[in-house]
Amino acid sequence: MVFLGLALYIFWLLITLLKINSLAQTPTFSYQVAFFGSLSWYKNARNIILLVSFCILIYFASLQFIYFLFLFSSLFFLVLFIHNIQRSIGTVKENLILMSLSILVSVISCWILSLL
Repeated sequence: MVFLGLALYIFWLLITLLKINSLAQTPTFSYQVAFFGSLSWYKNARNIILLVSFCILIYFASLQFIYFLFLFSSLFFLVLFIHNIQRSIGTVKENLILMSLSILVSVISCWILSLL
């Protein structure tokens, strides 16, 4: 079941990355729409996939695995935000805020993993 949750999470990452690339050409780019969509949370299939993957992982995965996933995800998003700054996708302020949040999550994940 852990592999199913991980596969769903990676699938969510891929379709979110595709959504960001498709929205990059629009003049009104928004990370909120890119990550979670413009519909209500229960009407958007990407949100349901993310929710199901989190539920599966929280129930079946070890705590160490979950923090490794947080670390991997935060580093993935850090690279994505650096790439978006280079390609001028979104505002620089949004990208810097999200980069700092990603760095914070990765540092906290490393700290917690060192304690486990």
